[in-house]
Amino acid sequence: GHAFMGSAVIQTLWSEAPPASRRAFAGHAEAAAMARDPWDALYAARDLATPSSYPVLNQGVDQLAPPRFLAGAGSCETLHSFPFDHRAAALGVGEHPLAPWFYNILLANFGDRRLLQDFMRRVALGTAVTVGSLGSSITHGAGVNAKQGGMIFNDVVVRWLNRFFPSSGNGTSHKLVLFETGTINFQAVDLLIVDVFINSKDAIMMEELLRGLLLADSKVRPAILAVAWFRNKHTMHKEMSGPELAKWDAEWFTRCNFEKELNPTFQYYGIPVISFKNALFKLGLTKEDAVRTVFSSDLVHPNDLGHAFMGSAVIQTLWSEAPAASRRAFAGPADVVAIAGDPWDALYAARDVATPSSYPVLHQGVDQLAPPRLVLEVGDILRLAGVG
Repeated sequence: GHAFMGSAVIQTLWSEAPPASRRAFAGHAEAAAMARDPWDALYAARDLATPSSYPVLNQGVDQLAPPRFLAGAGSCETLHSFPFDHRAAALGVGEHPLAPWFYNILLANFGDRRLLQDFMRRVALGTAVTVGSLGSSITHGAGVNAKQGGMIFNDVVVRWLNRFFPSSGNGTSHKLVLFETGTINFQAVDLLIVDVFINSKDAIMMEELLRGLLLADSKVRPAILAVAWFRNKHTMHKEMSGPELAKWDAEWFTRCNFEKELNPTFQYYGIPVISFKNALFKLGLTKEDAVRTVFSSDLVHPNDLGHAFMGSAVIQTLWSEAPAASRRAFAGPADVVAIAGDPWDALYAARDVATPSSYPVLHQGVDQLAPPRLVLEVGDILRLAGVG
């Protein structure tokens, strides 16, 4: 128990060490740790559905129970590196594991993971599955340069499933189905990836969709996962001027997508939400760095590397819910290559560690480097966190 507590503290310190220092320790010893994880028994003990005092993790629906409304939440675990296509990753068009501390920044909502666990359990058994992707331009490939080998993020996910968890049924394979908002038949979908945060703030439509899916017969409930991309700050600089532009610049972090409008609905229904704006905050402020890394030239859509990054975040979420035996089966020295040649190093420096966020549990009112001053009374802090 003390070793476990100490390990949690060490992992926090390790996440803040210089990247060069972390890479210097990458070696076979770390792969051995993956193969013989002393915390396996603890991973099964995590809290997936009981009430939590952290508002950003709160959910209102038990996804596996008969239709009724409960409060519940999840808690994060340390993730192991998933197996990946080294060649595609080296070219910037394929999946690659994210540093666990960085992945945790992406989690706007941990959610109820039991349907995802059931999905990955079936995948690990060799069952052919259908992945549905609901969205608009990003879902349909905006920003992808297919001639250069680029792939849409949802294609990256399905390719990964077919490569490392192939179906065992008579030559069948996992497949992808693309949807746009409207009247949709999800009956044959095993996993639904939702990507609507740039284009829609219609919380009523989203609530009706989620309620219809999760309050249906338990035999046809798909696992659901949401991804939230965002607009670069400069996207409106040609269209606005004067006070209007000043207002956009001041409110950009909130207005760069519609998480503020949609997240409460996803939180209530226990849907995991992967948000990129906190992690890539600094890339949202500049043109040059954004295009050099994960944004396409329009500064709205992800480029090839951006789609690979989105796909990698989805894969890491699925991997975290795969059966422990399946994860151990892939642990080995090859995984360490991910640490030694990480394509996301430039992104790690872009994370948001000091600016205000719309996520209550991440919000801070004190600049740690400024002279001490009292910003909020304790009671105010508790009320802001939803526990006072």
